[in-house]
Amino acid sequence: MRNAKICGIAGVVCFLLFALTLTACGKKTYNLNEYYEYTVEGYDGYGEVSGSFDADGLYKNIKNDLKLSSEEKEELSEDISENIVPEWDKTENLSNGDTIELTWNAEKIQILNDYYKKINFTFDDIEDTISGLKEIPRADFFDGLTVSYDGIAPNGNAVVSGGKYPNLKFSIEPEHGLSNGDTIVVSIDNNKTDIDYLNEYSAVPETYSKSCTVEGLDSYLMSLDQLDSSTIDLINNSLNEDVSQKLANKKNGFKTYDREILGHILLTSTNDSVMSNSLYFVYKDTMDFSMKTLHGEETYHIIRYSFSQYKDVIVYSDGKVSIDINSYSQPEYTMGFGTGFTIDGINVAGYESYGKLYDDVVTANSSKYVSETDIDKALLNE
Repeated sequence: MRNAKICGIAGVVCFLLFALTLTACGKKTYNLNEYYEYTVEGYDGYGEVSGSFDADGLYKNIKNDLKLSSEEKEELSEDISENIVPEWDKTENLSNGDTIELTWNAEKIQILNDYYKKINFTFDDIEDTISGLKEIPRADFFDGLTVSYDGIAPNGNAVVSGGKYPNLKFSIEPEHGLSNGDTIVVSIDNNKTDIDYLNEYSAVPETYSKSCTVEGLDSYLMSLDQLDSSTIDLINNSLNEDVSQKLANKKNGFKTYDREILGHILLTSTNDSVMSNSLYFVYKDTMDFSMKTLHGEETYHIIRYSFSQYKDVIVYSDGKVSIDINSYSQPEYTMGFGTGFTIDGINVAGYESYGKLYDDVVTANSSKYVSETDIDKALLNE
């Protein structure tokens, strides 16, 4: 009885001092924390905690310490595996300085303690402050990348090539319809997460986009201001040489032939996707030539306005204009067909006035082309 009484008193004392420790009454205590291990690994901001509870080790120790029947052993193994499952409040995207907490299912563990007369499970929740996570390595993913341009402005294109990181995709905005001086933005594929980059390239981009200024494109002539004096002189000399050849050929019957170059008209397409241009060197010809008629030789005085048209004129990236001076078109008029007029039965290719030439070249094409001219507007009324 004494021993029993002492045991009873001890039992009360144990309950008051530590509710889960009753070894004096024949229960074997097992601290669950001794069977749990965990690690925190990864990069700052992307750390992960992983842990494992050694259910098998706990079961083996209990089985070795206590005499259990086969049924008790089987039941205990299942209860440990299914009910002693600690959980962290956060397991990923951890940063240095974060606090994480592991909790045990106290309710289920208490039920096990009540059920098993020989076993007492104890535990302590774990609180830990994250430290030691590695700094995220960053790299210039644009290193070695080349941005090049092709096509003719304003329909130039941007292309990226090279780079040190295989299988990395880049986007360009805008990619097409480019002119020199435009700004484009080259961006790294944004479908990847930082973890994807770390897993694949062991680094995260230090920047995800870079701006570039378009340069080095040849372009269509878009303004008369782009015409340099040497190009103008070259074509003017070619047009004047044409006059000299006509005068030198006596069969033409020219007595005088004066050519006044009035200036230029530039038409540029309003459709950027199908860019084109036409450059007109406009001139006024004053001619006197003779013809033999039934009444003898007669002299005719004719004034006409005409042009030489050069298509798809290109300005190289160095600012020089590319024109094939031998590739041009002019008004033609034969047997009443073409562009021209008749004076005293003589067919003349061209226009009787600058106003008619302007209407035919500029006004008639105003829906498709933007025009620019340096010719005196007063000539429109002559």
